[in-house]
This record gives sequence, structure tokens and C-alpha cells, in this order.
Amino acid sequence: MSKKVSVVLAVLAIAWSARLAAQETRGAIFGRVLDPSGAPVADATVTLQNMEMNTSIQLRTNETGYYEAALLLPGEYLVSAEKEGFKRTLRSGIVLPVRTRVQVDLHLEIGAVSESISVTAEAPLLETDSVSSGRVLGSRELADLPMPINNPIFLTNLTPGVQITGNTTQITNVANFIIKDQFTPGKVGGNEVLVDGVPNKANDTRIAYLPQADTIQEFKVETANFDASTGNTVGLTVSMMTKSGTNALHGSLSWQHWQQRWGGTPFFIRQQRLREISEAEAKGDAALADRLRKTPALPSGHTNNYTATVGGPVVIPRLYDGRDKLFFFFSYTGTKARFTETGNINRTIPTLENREGDFSRLLAADAVRYQIYDPLSVRPDPSRPTHYVRTPLAGNIIPKSRMINPTYNHYVKFLPKPNNDPTDPRMEPLNNYVAVAMPWVMNYYALTNRFDYQHSMKHRYFVRWTSSDWDEDRFDWFYESYPGLRGRQQNTRRNIGATLDWVYTASPSTILNLTAMTNGFRQGGLLPV
Repeated sequence: MSKKVSVVLAVLAIAWSARLAAQETRGAIFGRVLDPSGAPVADATVTLQNMEMNTSIQLRTNETGYYEAALLLPGEYLVSAEKEGFKRTLRSGIVLPVRTRVQVDLHLEIGAVSESISVTAEAPLLETDSVSSGRVLGSRELADLPMPINNPIFLTNLTPGVQITGNTTQITNVANFIIKDQFTPGKVGGNEVLVDGVPNKANDTRIAYLPQADTIQEFKVETANFDASTGNTVGLTVSMMTKSGTNALHGSLSWQHWQQRWGGTPFFIRQQRLREISEAEAKGDAALADRLRKTPALPSGHTNNYTATVGGPVVIPRLYDGRDKLFFFFSYTGTKARFTETGNINRTIPTLENREGDFSRLLAADAVRYQIYDPLSVRPDPSRPTHYVRTPLAGNIIPKSRMINPTYNHYVKFLPKPNNDPTDPRMEPLNNYVAVAMPWVMNYYALTNRFDYQHSMKHRYFVRWTSSDWDEDRFDWFYESYPGLRGRQQNTRRNIGATLDWVYTASPSTILNLTAMTNGFRQGGLLPV
């Protein structure tokens, strides 16, 4: 069993000329305010309004006309600038992606402040203020693009420059080490996964918590991190921003169903079925052979993944109206999987003859390795004083009278019957049992809850907590003879995490950001009850 708990406490003081530090997933809008001649306008008031939350922050330009609003949530913004003697200028349609800096310059014209000029912004074709490369996926792509079990980490594969191992055995929403199968060219360095700007690590470079696609506002994959703000890894950086509530109550319901038989039949399972058909035909049982052809080689199996989300303003009738100030977002994700193993299904077990004490066929495979000797016949070798000799058992068969352990007959009942014994006696009976219907049972749930609060233009807060619980029962290859002997719910993963963030705009030139987080991850096994 392994356990990892990390606590991070960071305080960042950001001046006008400073860049966002550390592993921040929020963005920034910056630019200059200029007069008609192109000269900077100092001490102009710049207001940035989040269009979905209807929250605003206000700044003033410095002597060079520069302003910067840092630590902003992704979304659409309206940016305006005004100063006495100039018309008010508004730029709408400013879209701020996750972990991105967007430059918005504002040009003022001579006139009264009561007059205004509106400009609709155009999305920049290239982010010139960053030296990283990668891809941003928004909520629309997360909703439209197909992904196994709604696990957004798989979309990392679509980013140019990302290489993958091709491993497809972990197509689940708890495949928390799938990030190990994705890397930059050359597989240099480890990867970093951030949720709301804080590390999301488990042991062995795994991911502690996997947000479902419906809970993510945006996420960004960076493949080349040459920026000083990314100093914790030289591999991939995956930054995810969870959804927050808005002034409009909104939610979603999703259900994803997957049938095991919709996929291709693995080689060994198909090979075993063809062998069974051949054996039936060799015995002259045409009815059995025809029935085997019509029956799917893969047993029935399915997975159901379901998610419910809801978000909006915190409103308590007659007590509190949180519109424009306090917002919530909550999600629940569950998975029930009942299918069979398609890999690691070959086992080597004693043949039926071996269980009766008959090992004679093994002599044809290798008489030296498989010759059995009578342990009671050990005696000194007369020709070599320091050596001993033994007598081989006749025919390589252990007599029934010598099999005296009272538990033996009970023990052999635990073993399934071989279904893949070699027909050639010269071959060793290796992998002579193919567990084509070995059950794989998995249960999972995850909770995410986030609150955003704008106390004033100077104080902004958000708090998020997550909890997930996963267990599985697999590799029970005794399912035919003695189900459960291999163990129940042998693998478990538990995660509880929380993040508290406070942004204080002390002055137009100074921002204080305090973040506290805890992330607990436990993985191990459960013994059968």
C-alpha cells in the first residue's frame, strides 16, 4: 500500500513588470492605453468585466499607459478604458483561454467621458507573448470530441508533438497513470498535471484526481515549455481549469455506455475459440461446432459512466442573493463496469493426468528436466563417496499409494480444467489454460465542488474540494472452479483534495495571491472479508 499527501502554501507578490509565477492555470489580460497620437495615457481607469459572472475588476495605467489584470478565470471579457477629456472606449468579445496572456490595447479619442466607442475584438492568430507551444481545448471540444469514459486526459494525444506508447489497456476514467504513456519527442523528463493551478500528483508520477470532461472549463497541453514560469518539469504540462458557476443556472447530464463485444476479439481468445471448433469437428460433433461459430467468442460485458453537474449563483430565498458575487459548481461522476479480461489471460496449470500423478507425457518433451525420482530412494553413490543417487519412478508416474496428503483431493478441486493442452506430446504444456471469461468488476465515483466569491474589486476567492473512490476485482482466474479464491476488491484508490485561493489587488501595481492546497492519495489492496 502506498500513500502520498502533499501540502503547498505559496504567496506571490506580482508587480506590473512581473509575469505570472509558478504553475498558474489562470490567465491575464494586459495592454496599453493610448491617445489619438499614439502617446501613452497615464492614470486611465481600465475595467475588466467577466461577461458570464458579471463581476469586474478595476485598474489604473502607469506612466507608460500599461495595465495588466492577472489571475483571471478563462472566459469572455469586456475591457473598457476611460479618462477625463477622452471618450470611453469598450472592447467586447475578448476571449481568455486557460493559462494564456492576451494583449488588448485601447485607443482613446478626444471627447466627453459620457460618450463611448465600442469595438468588437478579434481573436489573435498567434500568442506572441508566450514562448511555449501546445494546444488549448475548450468546453465545446470537451463536449463534442469522443473520449473513452469521458476521460479528458486521452485528448492529450491529439496535441501536435505528443508521442504515445500505444497502450490501450487502461481505457478507464481511473487510468491515473495513462499520463506516463504520453511524452514529448525523445521522452525527456516527466510530465506535470495541474488542476486550478496546483499540482495533481500521486505516487509513481501518477495523477491523483481525474476530472470528468463535463467538469472542465478548458485545458491546455504544452509540449515545449521554455518559459521561466514552468520550472517543475521539462516534459508535458497539462493545465486544467475546473468549471465555475455563473449568473445563469446551468447543468448537464451525460451517460456513456460501452459494450465489450463492440471491440475486436483479442488474438488468444479468438485462437481458443477456433481450437474448440476444430476439436468439435474432429469428434464429429457438427452441432457443437455450429453452435460455437454462432456464439460470440467474447463474453458479454459493459461499462456505464454517468455524470451530473449543476452550477449557478448562490441564492437563498429571502436570505441571500449571490448574483454577481458568489457562485457554485457541483458535479458527480460514477462508473459501473462489468466485463472480462482481454489481456493477461494465459495460465499454466497441472494437466488432468498430472493431477492423477501421471507425468509420463513430459518425458517426450524433455526427459532430463521432467524425470521424477523417488525421494525415499536417496542413497550414497558407491562410485562417488560425496555424492548421492536416486531411483527414477517407473514410467514417470507417482503411485496413488504415495499420494497421502489428506488435503490433496480438496486442493485439486480449486483448479480449473485445462482448455489449451498441446496436441503434440513433444511440446510442454505451458499456458494450457486460457481464462477467456475472467471477470473484471470496477466501481468508481467522484465528487467535485467549487465556490467562487468576489467580495469586492480588491478581493477575489475560490475554494474547491474533490473526492474520489475506486475499487476493482480482477485476475480471479479461479472463476470457473472456485470464484473469489483469488481475492475480492484487491485494488483500491482513494483521493481527497482541496484548494483555497485568495487574490488581493493591493494597488494598480501590486497583486497578492495566496494559495493553500492539500492532496491526499492512497492506493493499495483490500483483503477478502
